[in-house]
Amino acid sequence: MKDYSTYIFDIDGTLIKQNKVLEGAIDYLKHLREGKKQILFATNTPLYTQAMLTKKLNRLGVYVEEKEIITPIDAANIYFKQEKKPISVLGIIHPKVVTKLTDLGWDIIHSKDFNKTRNYTYVLLGMYTKLTYLELVAGLQSLDRGAKLLVMNPDLFCPIKTGRIIDSGSLGGIYEECTGQEATVIGKPTYWMQKAIQDKLRCPLSQCLFIGDSPFTDMRMGREMGMDTLFLKSGINEFLSPSIQIDATYSFPSIKYIPYVNSSR
Repeated sequence: MKDYSTYIFDIDGTLIKQNKVLEGAIDYLKHLREGKKQILFATNTPLYTQAMLTKKLNRLGVYVEEKEIITPIDAANIYFKQEKKPISVLGIIHPKVVTKLTDLGWDIIHSKDFNKTRNYTYVLLGMYTKLTYLELVAGLQSLDRGAKLLVMNPDLFCPIKTGRIIDSGSLGGIYEECTGQEATVIGKPTYWMQKAIQDKLRCPLSQCLFIGDSPFTDMRMGREMGMDTLFLKSGINEFLSPSIQIDATYSFPSIKYIPYVNSSR
C-alpha cells in the first residue's frame, strides 16, 4: 500500500457505528497525525453540523477539528450559491442544520414551521430521527406548488450497531414516486460534495486516498475525483448483495487491518 499526503475518511461505518468507535480507528488517525498527514472527514450524514460532529467524535475519543469535516451542508451552500436570484427553502432536516444554513445567509425555515400560503424554491430533505408524517406532507404540498426537490444524500439506509435505519435516499424516493419529479442529490458522490472537498485539499488528487464503507458513494466519488480508494467491510457491506462488485484500489475488513506505511510502526 502506498503512502499518501491526504487521507479522506467517511465516518459512519468507517470510524464509528452510531456511538461506538470501531477498533483501530483512534490509533490509525493518531498514526497519520504523527506522520503530518492532512486528514479530512467527508460524511453524508444529514443529522449533524460540523460543530455537532466535532463534539460527538471528540467525546468518543476520535480527535478531529471542525475545519476538517465536510458535510452535505457544505454541498448545499455551494449549490445555493449558483442561483442567480433569491431563493426560499423548506428544510425537512434537523433543526440545527436549518440554523446553520440560516447563519450562512439562506432563507430557510424548518418544516415544523411550514406556511401553507408560501411558495418555496426548494424542499431540502435530509433524514432525521424526529421527522413526522406532517412534515413529509408539508414537503409534498410544496413540491406540488412548484418547489424543486433537493436530497442531502443518496443513501438508502445507514448502518447502526443494531442493524440499519432509513436514510434520505429512501425518503426522497417517496417524493419521486408521488410527484414524478427526479430529486437532485447534493451529498457524496455529487459535484457539489466533490467541490467542497477539493476546496480543502493541500495536495494533488493523485496523492489522496479516500477511505469508506460505501461502494456507491465513497468509492465512486474517490474514483471520479482521480483518487485512490480504500474499501472497508465494516459498514454497509453486510447488507450488500454478494453480486455487487467493489471497485477499489484496496479493500480491508475494517480500519484496524489497514497497514501503517509512513512510519516505523
